[in-house]
Amino acid sequence: MAIFPNLPLLEDVSALVLKAKVGDLDKFVFVCVQHLLETTGSLFEALLELGVPPKHIYVLGKTYSTIPKVESGLRSSGIQVRNIPPGTNEGYRQQMETACEKLWKEVERRLPERIKGIIVLDEGGFCLKAIPQALLSRLNVVGVEQTRSGLRYKESFRFPVILVASCAAKRYFEPPIISREIESVLTAKVIGKSDKTYGVLGLGSIGQSVTSMLLKCGKRVCVYDRNHNKMELLQMGTSSVTSCSSCEDFIRKSDVVFGCTGQDALSKLNFDAIGRTAEKQMISCSSGDIEFLTLLKRSRQNVPNNNQFANATVTVGGNVFVVHNGGCPINFNRAREVSSPAEIQFTRALLFGGIIQAIMGANHKPALHGSEQLSPIFQKYVIEKWLESDPKRKNDYSPAVLWGANNRHWITTHSGGKDFGIMEEAGLQFQSMTGTDFQ
Repeated sequence: MAIFPNLPLLEDVSALVLKAKVGDLDKFVFVCVQHLLETTGSLFEALLELGVPPKHIYVLGKTYSTIPKVESGLRSSGIQVRNIPPGTNEGYRQQMETACEKLWKEVERRLPERIKGIIVLDEGGFCLKAIPQALLSRLNVVGVEQTRSGLRYKESFRFPVILVASCAAKRYFEPPIISREIESVLTAKVIGKSDKTYGVLGLGSIGQSVTSMLLKCGKRVCVYDRNHNKMELLQMGTSSVTSCSSCEDFIRKSDVVFGCTGQDALSKLNFDAIGRTAEKQMISCSSGDIEFLTLLKRSRQNVPNNNQFANATVTVGGNVFVVHNGGCPINFNRAREVSSPAEIQFTRALLFGGIIQAIMGANHKPALHGSEQLSPIFQKYVIEKWLESDPKRKNDYSPAVLWGANNRHWITTHSGGKDFGIMEEAGLQFQSMTGTDFQ
């Protein structure tokens, strides 16, 4: 096929999987909710090259990120691609719940005979949550969750789910990649306006990375997090960051707001307590439309030209808020993938590893259930190979994080779920490039 970018790191992992002879890949059905980007196409190509029949792969694209040529390319390969028609005033959550329910009905109706199990590759938890009980009762089902927003449903999962979303490699090594995506999108549109004060709402890994990017650009930055300790730690050693005492104080002081909480960040905001201020630009860095949902609910009936991705202008308490990209993350434009393949291949390799671990789990330990950790030794391998391909990347990380990536206890401690050692037990071994001990 080769219609999608070559990702050397993904190809390297795929070669190891071929060598290990995982087997039985044609006995599984794959049900996926994914961003249909160019490198996502590369991920599915890798599965096809391992021997997965294209008719066994069902993919639901997300409205705010699907690139038409990628959707077309996947369809031409025989993959069962489904999408959500754009131009609806329904909220993102309702769209996804309806679409996933419809997708599962189709899978259930068309399920081939002699299938050993189902692998669910999800981005947001909607597909995992919607699996019919009838399928769980008769087949081995293993899930892979890619984003932290999907973890809000993890207590309801009735089968093993590999938490790529909360693995140490993704948590600590991916944020600079996402930050550079956001920077590349905003440099011309927003960041060039030097007279603005930029606010970062939520100081998790993405929020901290966005703050660092803004400071490198020489901007005035306000921050707010409900955990005030995070603000205090961020302020140490710099006078360019202003910590705000409340969310109202934060909104009052910020001209451009980057929402990085992964929640409805303004749901408890007292708009009347802000006072009259200049127009606010609201930019989401979170999955779906959750970040500024409180504002979107007020604007949803007045979407320009029925375009759900248009900037939504909302007036509340006398103040004007402009929610960019329909409240969806700014680093998706539905025309091209913002990240370079050389960078985002790191994330694709982790996700591919999660899929292979899911297959092995379904083959070897189908009785396991609950949250499962992405193999620590696999995480180390991917981090090591990715940094080795461009040593300058090490400048993005602290010595403590670089040390931790070579320490099994650190990776295990900083990853969600239990480590069952499935990859190692199934015979898939990842050799260290450096020869250092991994204990």
